[in-house]
Amino acid sequence: MFSLARCYWRGIGVSNDEKLAAYWYKASSSLGNQHAQTQIGIFYAKGSMLSGFDQNYNEAVELWRKASAQGNPIAEFNLAGCYQQGLGVIEKDPSRAADLYSRSATSGYEPAKDRLEDFIPDVTSAADSDNNMHRQALPLYNLPPLKKSEIKK
Repeated sequence: MFSLARCYWRGIGVSNDEKLAAYWYKASSSLGNQHAQTQIGIFYAKGSMLSGFDQNYNEAVELWRKASAQGNPIAEFNLAGCYQQGLGVIEKDPSRAADLYSRSATSGYEPAKDRLEDFIPDVTSAADSDNNMHRQALPLYNLPPLKKSEIKK
């Protein structure tokens, strides 16, 4: 089914037909094909009117999570971008994004390697900011305990 969908999508051996491609991608995705799940997620993220998909990052994220759970590096990459930008997820999560970019890069997906190199300074600066806040809070832990007479009632 997935191969048939790609043929219709790319016009290989058949006329290019986005609607038929979408039909076969959906059928393949419903059977758990990680590549089809990734492609349908892309349709949702972009909003492909010819294929009948309104833009919906929530749907895209759900499909990319399924494909990512099967180790699909493109789904991991796309999902990382959603966590980085806060699209289709509850909130931005730079550390989750970095983890997904790393998993995708480890699988050999070149765009993930490039994005990870650009992304690491953002995560590092956020971590440095957190560390600075902790350093500022540390002196409070070194204060002597209050005496009973100093506690207001």
